[in-house]
Amino acid sequence: MQASCTHPENTPQSPASLHIVSGFWAGETSQVDYWREQIETMKRDAVPFQVLSPSPVPSVLLDVRGHPLLPHLLDATSPTLEMWPTWCTFMTADLGMSDTFLLLSVYNRQRCQFALHFHHHQHIPFLEAIEQTQQLKLSVSAHEQSCIVHFYDPELAVHLEKIYAVFRQAM
Repeated sequence: MQASCTHPENTPQSPASLHIVSGFWAGETSQVDYWREQIETMKRDAVPFQVLSPSPVPSVLLDVRGHPLLPHLLDATSPTLEMWPTWCTFMTADLGMSDTFLLLSVYNRQRCQFALHFHHHQHIPFLEAIEQTQQLKLSVSAHEQSCIVHFYDPELAVHLEKIYAVFRQAM
């Protein structure tokens, strides 16, 4: 992910910079307006979900109405199900933008990518629970078996540290 692009500078009402954390990389860019457009697109494209429980394994119920392939792809009984998660966080110093996305690449006889959107003002305790357990349970309905995403490295901890640092600066 590249943080600098050739786009017009910020408008006077825009924050001076945007903090970006992708994987283990962290940086800042002054191209806030450009990234605002990208983030709005990611929000629109993200799979909606409802938080079911933060413990013992953080769980969400996915709204798959606009994503008809997800129930098949997330079949927990399939021996070919593989998932590769990546976290991506965007925050302005004034907290006008304060979002984390979980980007999931899924393979289950076919490939698919989708994102879940976590707004920091609502989901920080839930993100902390995911970081503590290193797992996230994904359900597509109450009647089907859930699949669990396992996180094998402390990537989310890096994101939470940056989120806390920006929160402290904003206080």
